[in-house]
Amino acid sequence: MSSQSFTAVLLLLSGNTEGLPWDTPPWQALTKIHGLPWITEESASEDASSSIISEWTVCIAWSVQSFAETVWQKQSEDGQNRYITKKKIINNDTTGCNAWQKWVSLNQKTWGLNAVIDDTLSAAGRTPQQVLRELETKKLMFFICGYILPTAEEAQIYDLQLQLGEKLFGNAAYQGSSLILKSAVGKFTQMLLTLSWNRYHKTISREHVKMTTVLAEVKETWKALTSEGAQPTSIKIKAFMKDLRRLLALLNKYEDAQSKALVDGYMADMEAMLVVICHEPGSEESNKLPKALQDALSNLASEEDILAISQDILALLENIQAADGSERVDVDLEEHLSIKEWREEGDKCAFMPYAEMHGKG
Repeated sequence: MSSQSFTAVLLLLSGNTEGLPWDTPPWQALTKIHGLPWITEESASEDASSSIISEWTVCIAWSVQSFAETVWQKQSEDGQNRYITKKKIINNDTTGCNAWQKWVSLNQKTWGLNAVIDDTLSAAGRTPQQVLRELETKKLMFFICGYILPTAEEAQIYDLQLQLGEKLFGNAAYQGSSLILKSAVGKFTQMLLTLSWNRYHKTISREHVKMTTVLAEVKETWKALTSEGAQPTSIKIKAFMKDLRRLLALLNKYEDAQSKALVDGYMADMEAMLVVICHEPGSEESNKLPKALQDALSNLASEEDILAISQDILALLENIQAADGSERVDVDLEEHLSIKEWREEGDKCAFMPYAEMHGKG
């Protein structure tokens, strides 16, 4: 579904007559804002600080309130959204519109909405990684065309509007004693989930591009260590470990067969390197490594290098084994994604043959 900006949906929610969202304790706990942002003392002078938003003067707070009332009086949601997000309002609402947009944009990331949304999705098994693991789309090879994240409807994230509404507004989210969301809350939570899911699409596409780039770097550093005539040094080995750590951190977030195979293969290499450093050459594990690399590891002269490389390997193995594959995505709710942008992000995926993907030499 198309999305509005966060500044728009928040202002529209604020236009109800039931104190949402600013008078509800859960929202106040998140935002640290206790009351309508534009409320002022009746006797305050125009240049005094506003009662609720300290960075606004009373005059600016009046301007924001006037702008908000103009928006609420418009009959259609499209008309409201266009008026809120219009780049230049050449009328008396210019000051109020600009102040509202600037204040929301500067503060929304500190309100913890990302964490609330992520935790709601995670508890229900609906994070992007969880969805990709469970649905059939995970069978698409990530390194060929990138993961195709299902639509919000396919992932059934809108089923979580009740949970999200209650986390944000408590019992005030519901109509009476029922488990039916108030209309304004339903629209707000739906748009929050839409904005978040749109951003996940873009994030996963970027991860695909980053992963293919880092994989190429790992292959190059591995080749420098293992090709015929190679002369591995501690500096080159440390460079490989650095690149590998970046790659495995990305791969381990996904549990498709191709990612698992790469993770398992590199973990086996790390274990073999550790065996050689521990002066157990000739073992079954160490013989999996090219001779040049075995010799370089066996002949590490510096105790400092031995300790540093050993610790890097152990830390890497422990991190991969302990990782749960989930990482919070910092979603900019203010930035909404059009369908055109969504498709363009997916089109950036580049073909990489399966054999080349798995080759290390």
